[in-house]
Amino acid sequence: MKTTIIAISAFLIAMLALMVPMPPANALLTSGVLKTAGSSTVLPVSQDAEIDYENWMLSTQGMTIDAQIAGGGSGAGFSQILGGTIDVGASSRPPTTAEWNNTNGANLRIWAIGIDSIAIIVPVSNNWIHNVTGQQVSDLFSKYANGTAVYTYWDDFAPGAPHQVINRAVRDLTSGTHECFRNNFLTPFGRTDANLANNIEQKTNNIDVYNLLTSPAGQYYIAYIGLGFLHLGGLNGLWIYNTAKGDYIEPTKAHVIDGSYPPWRWLWYMTIGVPRADTEDKAKSIWISFIKMNATYMDREGYIEMQRGDFAGAPSGDVQAPLHPSVPDGKINSADTFYFIDAFIAYFDTARKELNPYIDFNADGQIGSADVFAYLDAYAAFYS
Repeated sequence: MKTTIIAISAFLIAMLALMVPMPPANALLTSGVLKTAGSSTVLPVSQDAEIDYENWMLSTQGMTIDAQIAGGGSGAGFSQILGGTIDVGASSRPPTTAEWNNTNGANLRIWAIGIDSIAIIVPVSNNWIHNVTGQQVSDLFSKYANGTAVYTYWDDFAPGAPHQVINRAVRDLTSGTHECFRNNFLTPFGRTDANLANNIEQKTNNIDVYNLLTSPAGQYYIAYIGLGFLHLGGLNGLWIYNTAKGDYIEPTKAHVIDGSYPPWRWLWYMTIGVPRADTEDKAKSIWISFIKMNATYMDREGYIEMQRGDFAGAPSGDVQAPLHPSVPDGKINSADTFYFIDAFIAYFDTARKELNPYIDFNADGQIGSADVFAYLDAYAAFYS
């Protein structure tokens, strides 16, 4: 059955490629500035790719692009892209309903570029906590209705630990890192942000949490951080109990990939509308495809690359509202084939001229036969 599906998909897309003539390369664009801001989880990836992207644009497009990269957190990424002050937003969470309902929200487009998780962390000097259940993590960060923390001192939680107050560091509550924490360690145990015990909120960056916990002042802290930041060293990622496995699972990329370490999230870029191929917008699309199609950047920052042909298929609930076409589901199937065909047609529609970054496999600013065969290769590889 899978072989038949692949063959039918290959035939449909190959026929489409033969029917539509290739346009000449766009030579109208010569220079510009690309501004991106948002998620501190995505920030290292953007910074890593910045110079390579600028060189790529000059060599392949003849465009001198100044990529200006900033962080600020996922909430800032959404507010700035919706406010029109940046070209590409970055986020480690999907939009909220309020963000979709923003004046510009109807034209918001989100593009998954990789996969990450979070780790519950303590300093390496903390030798009294290693394995925890999800319930225990929730308890360590929570308070009772009367405002008293479930655990006040470390020896309350772990007999034999120092009689020291448990300090907690959290990310700002609009960040994608916090949303992942909330979804995995608060919501499943009937808790919300209102249940968080006293904490220090780090508003701008995962690295702020890292710096705090690796400083002398961080000795008795517990916090959470994007999984990719563990590779910096100096922190212990707590092993989380997996009921189905009957064991505690180390927070590693391999365990996120095989599903045994539960916390999991997409990393996103955002644009207003699908960028056009015949305006300066093209630089936005190539930025996204250049990073998505080069697994090196995700790997170097400790994140996980996507399936290159996975574009669509997730239920609308995965991005809250409304139904969004560009949300991958971890598989490559007929939903992705039809998505590819629609995006292919939109590129050759003179009124739309959409340069969809998902299907520009070689990040050359054009959609053509090379992208068709790249998708077919990804499709076949998924089932091999």
